[in-house]
Amino acid sequence: MMYTNITDAIIKAKGKEVLWRISEFYCFLEWIKRIELITFSFWKDEENWASLLKDDSTFGIVWTNYTLIVIGESESELISLIKDQWNYIEIVSVSHFNHAELSVNLETAIELFNTELESVFSAEDLWFATNTT
Repeated sequence: MMYTNITDAIIKAKGKEVLWRISEFYCFLEWIKRIELITFSFWKDEENWASLLKDDSTFGIVWTNYTLIVIGESESELISLIKDQWNYIEIVSVSHFNHAELSVNLETAIELFNTELESVFSAEDLWFATNTT
C-alpha cells in the first residue's frame, strides 16, 4: 500500500503568513457551513481540530493552529472549492478517514503535534493522538 508522508504539507502550513488561528480559521468554518449538507464540530474543550461532517460522519479535519486540512478524497468537489477559495490551505487527501495511510517525520510530529505517532497512521489516529482532552 502507498503511504502519504504529510511532513512537507505540515511544514508549508506552518510557514503560511496568514492570521489563521486568530480569524481566517473561523472565516473558513463560516464559509464551509454554507455548503449544503456540511457541518463542523469541536469536541468539548478541544482546541486542535474542527471535524467536518456530512450525514453525521466525519470526512475531514481542519487544524486550528495552521492551514492544514486532512480530507477524504471522495470529497473531490469540495477539495476543488477549497483550493479555489482558500489557495493557501494545505490539503492532505486520504482514501478513507480511518485507513492507516499517512506518515510524518518524527521530529515534526513531536515539534508541532507534541506527540509521537505510529510510523503509519490514519487521519482518525492523527485526530485522537493530538486531541488535548
